[in-house]
Amino acid sequence: MSKRWKYILIFLAGLLLLVVFMLLFTQTAFFKEKAKIQLIKIVENQLSLKLEIEKIDGNLYNNLFVKNIIFSDNDSTVASFSTLQLHYKLSPLTNKIISVDSVIIENPRINLWQKEDSTWNLNHYLKTKTGTIK
Repeated sequence: MSKRWKYILIFLAGLLLLVVFMLLFTQTAFFKEKAKIQLIKIVENQLSLKLEIEKIDGNLYNNLFVKNIIFSDNDSTVASFSTLQLHYKLSPLTNKIISVDSVIIENPRINLWQKEDSTWNLNHYLKTKTGTIK
């Protein structure tokens, strides 16, 4: 076997080991905790609400389970779900498509109240580039 083929095989074996390592790493509690922290930051950046998540589970490649989700505004709970399940495909991402097969929300609870200016509380939580939606 020529040196060139040896280097190609070593490269491919290294690449395969890297992919296997990444797949295994995403199943660790450390990775899932970091993913939870990042998800909370992203959502809180988009909404004027505080987000609490107890746990993220699933294999992250085709399903995601988020447990005990609470959206709150100061001391008031705006929405909560016992479980959010997402089943999706990552392969369409190569074509810039997000393919979600199913979204299951268990035990949803949404609290609505009207503000003094006659608007509903949900109107004030979505952030836009110029402020909140009115």
